[in-house]
Amino acid sequence: MARYLLRRLGTMLPLVLAISLATFTLIRLSPSDPAEVALRVNAVVPTDAAIALTRQQLGLDRPFGAQYLDWLSRALRLDFGMSFVTRQPVREALAQALPATLQLAGAALLMVLASSLSLATLCVLQAGRWPDRLLRVLLFLLTAMPGYWAGLLLLWLAAVAWPQLPTGGITAPGATLLPALTLALGYIGTYVRLLRNNMLHHLAQPYVTYARARGLSERRILWRHVLPNAGYSPLIALGMSLPKLMAGALVVENIFAWPGLGRLCVTAIFNRDYPVIQAYVLLMALLFVLGNFLVDALQLWLDPRLRRGVIS
Repeated sequence: MARYLLRRLGTMLPLVLAISLATFTLIRLSPSDPAEVALRVNAVVPTDAAIALTRQQLGLDRPFGAQYLDWLSRALRLDFGMSFVTRQPVREALAQALPATLQLAGAALLMVLASSLSLATLCVLQAGRWPDRLLRVLLFLLTAMPGYWAGLLLLWLAAVAWPQLPTGGITAPGATLLPALTLALGYIGTYVRLLRNNMLHHLAQPYVTYARARGLSERRILWRHVLPNAGYSPLIALGMSLPKLMAGALVVENIFAWPGLGRLCVTAIFNRDYPVIQAYVLLMALLFVLGNFLVDALQLWLDPRLRRGVIS
């Protein structure tokens, strides 16, 4: 198993290098000159002499390969350069915004877990009846609703219909509720359906018939016997949802003025702050690669059949 995980880490290295090269290349393909952008965002007249001097200071006058290797070597040391706008190290800007995004993603994850378990259990207990059908219709509609539209509806609800809830920022009590709920809505329906189908499948297995013959209640059977077996595939899917929660917070953070990584990236896009954009894209890509690796490791740890297949 350890050898297999080491091989997986080895295959990740070329992928990470390809992602870094694509990130660096896409920024360089922009029609705007980074040196001119750096001058304009700092209210400096972009004369030819000033542009030439700025290009030299930023290293843009060197060959493309030398620029990429220099940026990659600095990125490995978590040095992503200086922001064009704030003249602050990009690493510090990311470190300041990261806790807010982690707080938002963590709150959304707790909502997804609590809602999925409770609603899936309710659907299974009422399988085929009107509560089950109504819940599935509502969850389908919520899953199909775009995140930005759900966020705007919740903003209207908080600002007009129920003004007690804060509609923006991070400091007010309960400020996490609306953005976390907006971020979680797209996942709750998916995991409820996945858990419900798995639990109904396991309810038809012989070990459940034996548990009923022993006189165990349906709730105890669900929570003690069915859920641990039915929760395997949703748990694996949840591992890949963690990077999605952080990356998907980009829209939600801008709707609710949440000072996280997503809002930092959108601000950088409007200001054409290329070092911040490069660092954000690379960070999100690395999160997805690392999440994929952790999911593979979790599958091997939970399923002995996979471990036997790897060893053989």
